[in-house]
Amino acid sequence: MAKKKSQKKEPIKKDKDIKVSETLLLTGSIVTILAGIIYAFVGSTVEFWLLGLYGTAIGIWGIICGIIIFMGYIITRDKNKKNIGFSTALVISILALITLQGWIVGPLLGLMGAIIGMNYPE
Repeated sequence: MAKKKSQKKEPIKKDKDIKVSETLLLTGSIVTILAGIIYAFVGSTVEFWLLGLYGTAIGIWGIICGIIIFMGYIITRDKNKKNIGFSTALVISILALITLQGWIVGPLLGLMGAIIGMNYPE
């Protein structure tokens, strides 16, 4: 009888971690943009009597944060500028998280993606 050779598990490749971080950045930016749009248009009409134009300004700030996180994602596609893209996404995700944008989920996804991406440089 032939013995089966034990199969060794392959270590996780860094490319997978980079793709996971880029996917988290993309998802976080989309969630933040959608939340900003919903809050800017729907929230401003519902909460007009309570917040006035402040509700619209909060929504627009969320849209801006989401767009900048998305720009960080686009910058990470260039191998020479990965750190710049991840740093940009990290800073804006922290600012968006402090101002409670993107239902908190969007900035958290962006934050996780930026941290994972920065820990696995090529």
